[in-house]
Amino acid sequence: MRVKKISVKWLREHGACDPGIEWLQEQKQTDPVEILNKLMREQRPSWAKWLLEMMLNNKELRAWWDYENRLSRRFIRQGIKIAKDGK
Repeated sequence: MRVKKISVKWLREHGACDPGIEWLQEQKQTDPVEILNKLMREQRPSWAKWLLEMMLNNKELRAWWDYENRLSRRFIRQGIKIAKDGK
C-alpha cells in the first residue's frame, strides 16, 4: 500500500461515488489508515473495502481477494450470516 494521502482529487481519479467524495470533504484526516478506521467506526464497510482495494497494488489485491474468499467460505461453512453496511 503506497498511498500516503487520500484527497478529493485521488478519489475522483479512482472513480469514487459522489457521496464518498462529499464524506471525505467533511473529514479532517487524509491518512489512509485513519480514513479506513473512521469508515469502519461509522458502519461503512463497503466504502472501506472499496478504498482498500483502490489503494492496493495488483499483488496485494490478489492476496486480499484470496483472504476474503477464504474467510467467506469459512463463514458459510459455519452458517454465519454476513451483514452488509452494518444492517
